[in-house]
Amino acid sequence: MGKTGHIEAPPALRRRRKAAYCIASWVLVAAWAFLIWYVSAHTGAEVDNDFGLVTQLKQMLYDFAAPILGSGIDVSAAGHFFEYFVLGALLVNGLACHLDLSAALPLSVALASAYGVFDEFHQFYVPGRSCDPLDWAVDTVAVVAAAALCAFAFRSPSEKSTSK
Repeated sequence: MGKTGHIEAPPALRRRRKAAYCIASWVLVAAWAFLIWYVSAHTGAEVDNDFGLVTQLKQMLYDFAAPILGSGIDVSAAGHFFEYFVLGALLVNGLACHLDLSAALPLSVALASAYGVFDEFHQFYVPGRSCDPLDWAVDTVAVVAAAALCAFAFRSPSEKSTSK
């Protein structure tokens, strides 16, 4: 029995669970990266008008922001932030299966930021889209924010108790 009074799983089962968790983590990273690429592969007009849930979310964000910031506001930066915040968090989680958190955090920022460069380069060749360094900057800020949140959330219990 463990310290909490419950029966612990045998080591072989714990390793299989960890392996399954790591595989699932990387599948989510790949799926999210594909989703980013898929959205980027469509014209701006499609994303604005004919892209289902993405179009609805963008319209809701615009409806919320327009009265505050004025009509004509471009809310695509919020979409970029969301996409890359999630990518950054998923990457930290996946890398933490293999590396210490202190190594996983900066590597996740570097990888997701590089993917942002790739995404912008990809958009250069999509009709109705453009390659915008400001979008890449938003992507990178989002990844840094995700890494910072993960650094806080993934701290060990002893680190959490000493910071109070």
